[in-house]
Amino acid sequence: MYVFSFDMLTPMLSVRTRPHSFRVESSWIKVGITNNIRSRLKSYNREYMCAKCKKSHIKIEKVWETSEERPALEQLEQDLKHHIELHRHRGEYYSNKNQEKIIEILDDVSFLQPISFELSI
Repeated sequence: MYVFSFDMLTPMLSVRTRPHSFRVESSWIKVGITNNIRSRLKSYNREYMCAKCKKSHIKIEKVWETSEERPALEQLEQDLKHHIELHRHRGEYYSNKNQEKIIEILDDVSFLQPISFELSI
C-alpha cells in the first residue's frame, strides 16, 4: 500500500489521456494498493508530469509491504474510506489534512510493514 501526495500549482487530470477525467488538486493525497510500487510510481510520474515545467508532481509519503492477498487489502481500503468518509474526495483520494491520521491508521495495521522507498526508479 502507499500514500502519495501532490505538489502541482493547478489541478491536473487524474487520467491524462481522458479530458473528462476528474482533476486532482495539490490539497489531496492518494491511498492505494499495488503489488509493484516501482511500476505504480512510474505510471503516476507519467500521469502527473507537467508539460510546462517537465516535472512530475507526485511525492511518496509512505509505502508498506505485505504478504496479505488483495481481498484483505481491498477490505482495509474500504474500512479506511468509511473511517475518513467526510474528508474523501474521489475514490481513494483524500484531503491532505488527513495524511497523518491515515498514515497512523495504516501503521497500526498488523499485516502492513513500512518500507523505505527511494524516488529513483
